[in-house]
Amino acid sequence: MHNWSGWLAAIVFIVLLNVGANIIAQKVYPTVTRDGTGRRIAYRVVFVGSLFALLAACLLVLLAFEAAGYRM
Repeated sequence: MHNWSGWLAAIVFIVLLNVGANIIAQKVYPTVTRDGTGRRIAYRVVFVGSLFALLAACLLVLLAFEAAGYRM
């Protein structure tokens, strides 16, 4: 990333991942806490799990584009 647009795109990507993980964690956390074992799970654990799930989804999309012949 040698130009400002690359840095800006990286910052926007990180912010969007954070917002998306927050939304997912807010939806999943009340469901998890209703379970017997879920009451011991902290919100930040659910947040980090959803963040890794979003990163995995982004990686799968990039791998699908690469397999289709697109160069990233």
